[in-house]
Order: sequence, then structure tokens, then C-alpha cells
Amino acid sequence: MVEANAIAVLGDDVERARGRHLGASSDIGDVGLLMPVSHRYASGAVGHHHNPSFRVTDHRQATVEPASYLAMTVVDLLHGDARIARDVLTVTPPELSRAEYLDLRRRMAHTRDSWPQLTRNADDTN
Repeated sequence: MVEANAIAVLGDDVERARGRHLGASSDIGDVGLLMPVSHRYASGAVGHHHNPSFRVTDHRQATVEPASYLAMTVVDLLHGDARIARDVLTVTPPELSRAEYLDLRRRMAHTRDSWPQLTRNADDTN
């Protein structure tokens, strides 16, 4: 549904990111444990993310177009008493309950805090 709406806004000749490993991460993976998600990617910028070199070069491509097709998707999902959204939730149930997710995060934080301190080996030249 997101792809169809993106095509409606951008046209059919746009490059698609589906299936590509982009070498980035975000919190959307955590959200995906609790509900179905779609991560939007857009062009309109150059440089490295989270870096002073990052610059938006086309405001419309970077913000307006993705906002448009995502808003269209929300309308599609919620139209008709949210039938499509309910169908999506039925066929893609959460991997974890909220309680299970919070327990996982607490255990991860505990594990992180108890990691041994890593020291640089004197022979390590890196």
C-alpha cells in the first residue's frame, strides 16, 4: 500500500529501496516488534546521515513527497472503519507484547551495564 501511494505521488520510474541493505539503522526495528511498520526512504539530500556533510538539496523530494504518500497511506488504512488496518493487524500480529518488549529492553540495558571493560592490547596498532 505504501509503495502504491509512493508511485501515485512520484511516478512509476522511481528507484526503490526495497530489499537493499543501506548500512543504516533506526528505532523502527524496535517499533516493528510491536506493530507492522514501513520505513520511508527519500531522496533530496546529499552527504552522510548524522554528519555535518548532510544537506537537503531538494526540499520537495526530501519532505513533501514522502509526507504526501504516507498521509495517503494513513487515509487508506483508516477509511471504512479502518478495515484495511484491522486486516493488516490480523495477518501481521506483534512479535512481542508490550510487556515482553519492555522486559527485553530492561534485560538488554542490564546486560550492557555489566559488560566487561575492553582494554586495548599493547600489540594492537589499530
